Amino acid sequence: MLIVTGVCICLGEMILRGEEPRRAIVTLEMIYNHDYLKPTLHGVPYYNKPPLFNWILVGVHSLFGHLDNWALRTPSIIAYFLTGAGIFEVCKRYINTRVAVLASLFYLTNPTLLFFGTVLSGELDLLYSLVVATQIIIIFIFHEKKKLLPLFVFSYMFMAFGLMLKGAPSILFQGLTLLIVFFNSSTWKSLFSWQHFTGLVTGGTILFLYFFSYSNDGGDGMTYFLNLFQEASKKSILEAKGWEFFTHFLSFPFAQLIEFLPWSLLLLFAVRNKKRAPFRQNKLVWFSVLFIAINILPYWLSPGTKTRYHYMFIPYGMIVLAYLYDQFSNIPLRYALWLIFTLAVGRLAYSLFIIPYQVENLNTEIKYLEIADDLLQKTEGKELRFGGIPDTILLNNPVALLTGQSKEVYIPPEIPYSVALKLMRNKGQPFVYDFPFQKGVFYLCEKEDILKMNPEIIKEYPGWFGQEVVLCKFH
Repeated sequence: MLIVTGVCICLGEMILRGEEPRRAIVTLEMIYNHDYLKPTLHGVPYYNKPPLFNWILVGVHSLFGHLDNWALRTPSIIAYFLTGAGIFEVCKRYINTRVAVLASLFYLTNPTLLFFGTVLSGELDLLYSLVVATQIIIIFIFHEKKKLLPLFVFSYMFMAFGLMLKGAPSILFQGLTLLIVFFNSSTWKSLFSWQHFTGLVTGGTILFLYFFSYSNDGGDGMTYFLNLFQEASKKSILEAKGWEFFTHFLSFPFAQLIEFLPWSLLLLFAVRNKKRAPFRQNKLVWFSVLFIAINILPYWLSPGTKTRYHYMFIPYGMIVLAYLYDQFSNIPLRYALWLIFTLAVGRLAYSLFIIPYQVENLNTEIKYLEIADDLLQKTEGKELRFGGIPDTILLNNPVALLTGQSKEVYIPPEIPYSVALKLMRNKGQPFVYDFPFQKGVFYLCEKEDILKMNPEIIKEYPGWFGQEVVLCKFH
């Protein structure tokens, strides 16, 4: 209960940051435009993420009648606790109850999640972690039961759900995990079975139905599909520079140990103990080791990776660490429980005392919200858009080159999502990008984009991203 209270008590108090306001903007534009197939951002087609998370948020909006901060964060918080419950059930079945309790509590008190992931849970990574963890455990459970058809059908189904949440990484998780599982068990011929083909068709059908519907409704399905791979390649070795890659490659293992603290210290028991860690003696633990070892490689080789991209490894890492504690540790269980209790109390204290302090001192975000308030006052409810010269992205990733479908995508200039979201929530309509400029409409744009156009400048703002911005109107 301490963990639940600590996580939920101030769920809506923290200002939306990072990707959180963008998730809200895309969702609200779906609702305002009554278009749930073609996600947009500022009225422009949004290709960076598929819409499954937004559909879930649409459901949240329908349930509560709004998409306030706490409502936006609710799906990921539910996913966080469901993951903890899933760890308990799987470990209880395949290891023992003691490891099940410890692994679940290790996961729920992992500081990376407890003090960061659950605070900015309006991002989709906790939910994506649950989907991937489910996709992977399906492979393990049905492989143990030697039931190939449900293994392939359900794992590819969840792969499709993962792709509809975050894009291309789910394909890698599926492919690498299947390879390591079937080659490790010397049953690789199953990868050429009719059951595997059925699973491919199942996952492919889910994706085809969406992208076909998207294209049939006037969207550019090919551009959408190619951009998902472009997004994945941005953070991969394909875009890495030499020194950046070298430093990331050396520091990554230590960063992972830090992300798993304090429970990663249990690895010391495996190193110091005279016996070797009998990972192979338990099939779930050995599977967890293999899953992490093979699937973490793309992240190890990708300097653009962020901490939240690794959340799906934490459940399986905690299974391994709880097993190590159970097998090797001479430290009494009460000490581990006291540490768990301390972390839970720490999260409650963080919610009650630190988050309010942080909110008061998020100067940049507060400045953006104040600009939005001033814009609402200056425009007095009249239409407000933002404009400027768009940027261009060339979709020339390996998938685009392979299909011969290299394309250009035009995207609006950058604007803080917190500004746009505040305007949308107050006006109850999208805050759209518009260029060229129209006469008689209020615009928010970078000053350098309009210097030669002689508009009526109503007010200048300190701006963002190194640019001055102005509220103006063209006559």
